[in-house]
Parts: sequence; C-alpha cells; structure tokens
Amino acid sequence: MAEMKRAKWVFTKKHLWYRDSHGEIDEWRLDYGFHDGPECQICGEAFCEHCHKDWADKECSIGHYECSACSEVSRDGHERFCPGCGARMDGGNS
Repeated sequence: MAEMKRAKWVFTKKHLWYRDSHGEIDEWRLDYGFHDGPECQICGEAFCEHCHKDWADKECSIGHYECSACSEVSRDGHERFCPGCGARMDGGNS
C-alpha cells in the first residue's frame, strides 16, 4: 500500500493576481484609460502600474494559504486534503 502524501497549509500575504489566458499576470485587469494594472483575487486591490511602480512588492491585506507540497491555493486553509495534489493536510511532510 502506498504511503499517503502529507503536507500543510502555509499562510502567505502575497497577492494572488488574476491571470490572462497565457497564465501571465493580467496587467490590464484595471483599465481606466492611462491607469492599468493587476488586481488581487483575494482582497480585490488593484494597482495602476504607472502610479505604483512597486505594485509587485505590496502585501495582500487579507492573505491566503498555499499547499506546502504543490502551492495550490486555499482562501481559508480548512480543506483536509489538497485539491491540487491530494496530500493530506495534517501538517506532515511529503
């Protein structure tokens, strides 16, 4: 019998940017004439890349969780199993 993959949810304050159809950060999500830039899926904050040159360094005001094994995202980290890799989320290592 194969051993169960184990991991844990790791809290992060990184923004979870909306992505375009190519998997790149959608830098046109905010589009108000000259003001364009990315938007966070978690907190909804959007940054004009012209007005905020450091937008990539800013922290998300809410944050989210990522699987320690595959980096799958969870908004609250309550899932018992990772939907990305199937790991049991009990704090163990893979």
